[in-house]
Amino acid sequence: MMWAATFFDGEEWRDGTLVEHDGRMLVRDEPPAPGLPRLDGAVIGGFTDHHVHLQLVDASLLDGSRLGRVVDLGANPAVLRSYVGDGRFDSLRSLNDREDPRSLSEERSDETKRPFPTTSDRGHDARFDSLRSLNDRESPRSLSEERSDETKRPFHTTTAHGRFDSLRSLNDREAARSDERKRPFRTSTVVEYAGAFLTPVGGYPSDRSWAPAGSVREIATTADAASAVAEMADAGAPCIKVASNSTAGPVFDDDLFRMIVELAGRRGLPVVAHAEGAGEAQRAARLGATALAHTPFTEHLTDEEIAEQAASVSWISTLAIHGDPERTTAIDNARRFVAAGGTLHYGTDMGNGPSPVDLNAAELSALREAGLDGIPLLRALAPADPRDPASLLLLLSRETSDPFDARPLKV
Repeated sequence: MMWAATFFDGEEWRDGTLVEHDGRMLVRDEPPAPGLPRLDGAVIGGFTDHHVHLQLVDASLLDGSRLGRVVDLGANPAVLRSYVGDGRFDSLRSLNDREDPRSLSEERSDETKRPFPTTSDRGHDARFDSLRSLNDRESPRSLSEERSDETKRPFHTTTAHGRFDSLRSLNDREAARSDERKRPFRTSTVVEYAGAFLTPVGGYPSDRSWAPAGSVREIATTADAASAVAEMADAGAPCIKVASNSTAGPVFDDDLFRMIVELAGRRGLPVVAHAEGAGEAQRAARLGATALAHTPFTEHLTDEEIAEQAASVSWISTLAIHGDPERTTAIDNARRFVAAGGTLHYGTDMGNGPSPVDLNAAELSALREAGLDGIPLLRALAPADPRDPASLLLLLSRETSDPFDARPLKV
């Protein structure tokens, strides 16, 4: 069976042909033949959440969600690899791909060399090319309130991401990893991951109690940095996560931060920075970070600073995790960043407090407050290319529908 169909190619809506083949729906980039019946609705690929923490949620819920791709920005890399098995998602691969599997490193080498395009790539919308809470959302609280409750909660919000207890014995660490590896899952959602947070000794989030074992590497020297970057790269990470939170402990000095960027660059890996505290967003951009893991929320950036940011880094939104005044600050920064031509990726910090393992309506609403809607909002969601046989396909009732209304396209 074939239909004329409208589909979103990552940049705009266009016409093509939808085909039912071997129990699957496939989008072909070819003009529909005259007389073909037209599909009632519009086809779009599964969306991308550019900031998640899968060890803090029930990641098996990704199946059946509207997410075709997620990027984990802080976890035990060994556990994340166990989540994705050998890195090949059988349920997403075509029969030919499954008959001729390639290693994870080979696939990433071909497909994910540039997950965070630089300013020179802005012609491609500077999006992730190939990577491409109910109570809390109803009553969000400020970061200071969240911090005051830290000892009461198994995990924290916004600024708290993971404590790997540096005093824990090796046996305890290995036992924790072993326990988590007993719960692997298969998912039709593509999972990418940065691996562990890289932070100074005693830096954020090394003192957070909720972080999974093995999710932090404390860096004191260039040799430590080289070892950590190599470890994450060898684990298949397409980017490196650096913590630079001056409100919660020490941060890297300029030289060591630059060295991490350089070491990551030698492996073809961009650096994503958690920048928090006065001046940290500007410093991270100046020292070579490619993306900020959060829209700056602890300070109001000047218009000049916004322009510098828009020209040098992209931001991951994570707007809905905040209560005021941080939420107001973040949305104001995001609005001016977008107006200045900056690239804002949809990301939720999934796992930071109760959060849906799916598209997040609160984050979509916050992005609209920041000035993104229509096609710009779809671009921020970085949907998978529906022409790729491996892609999750979603159906919207019409091109202008709310992305939250998308549902899996079924035969």
